Amino acid sequence: MKTTLPIRPLLLLLVLCSTIIKSPAQTPTAPDLTKPAVDSATNAAQAKYVLQRTIDALGGNTYLNVTEMKMTGRGYGFYHNEAQGVGNKFTRFIRFPDSDRLEYGFQRDDMQILKPESWFIIHLGDTGWETTYKGTRVLTEKENEDYNRRRQYDLDLVLRKWVPDPKTTFFFEGQTIEATREVYKVNLLSAQNLNVTLYVDRKTFLPIKKTFSYRDKVFKDIQEEAELYDKYRNEQGVMAAHVITRTRNGDITSERFIQTVVYNPGLEDKLFTPHAVDFDRMKKY
Repeated sequence: MKTTLPIRPLLLLLVLCSTIIKSPAQTPTAPDLTKPAVDSATNAAQAKYVLQRTIDALGGNTYLNVTEMKMTGRGYGFYHNEAQGVGNKFTRFIRFPDSDRLEYGFQRDDMQILKPESWFIIHLGDTGWETTYKGTRVLTEKENEDYNRRRQYDLDLVLRKWVPDPKTTFFFEGQTIEATREVYKVNLLSAQNLNVTLYVDRKTFLPIKKTFSYRDKVFKDIQEEAELYDKYRNEQGVMAAHVITRTRNGDITSERFIQTVVYNPGLEDKLFTPHAVDFDRMKKY
């Protein structure tokens, strides 16, 4: 006896087969990255492809969904490319997009209660406060200016906000060598007319360097600042750089060695609440 499939299931089977057959053709093809395209639209597509691969390499949606982070490590200041002292242990708490707390010395007791002699800096938006044993003060205009300049070019901000913004302009500048590595060089111009250049490892697509330039308000000359990222490790599904080096005009200004990183730890609001201003410059330790 000959059997036939009902019409509705048969149609569903045909649709599924058609989808399976067509799906490979729907996968986007990687653009040619051997050289920058002359056509602006194709060139922008090259840049966007590299940056999307970078976001994927950092953790994709896991990376994009990070709203808080806590890190510990040791930081060093530099003068004439030489480290000054033995460095400071630090703990840093970040809540995106604009809340930041940096503690020096791990001055917490076993109950994680901050000790009175602790030294920490809080930034909320464009304003910062420093608390030491002498009390709390508002950071100077120059100190806030330096921090805010770096913040507006922050790598996480560039990848999370600039990249999906339709008003951002993208330029693919091809392949080059940076710190002995083969990299892709990508330039971005934000809607606010801010320009940043990223150097992305050609094999891993992880960012290894970021640069931006600005004009010094006093001397009117062009300054170039850079951040270099190295020693990536997987932390909770996110690739985190564990060595971060800052430079200005080619000279090292600071270096941070990260020991631990925790993403979305559930930070308390009080961490980002500055103390009342009560700074006493004459107070003895």
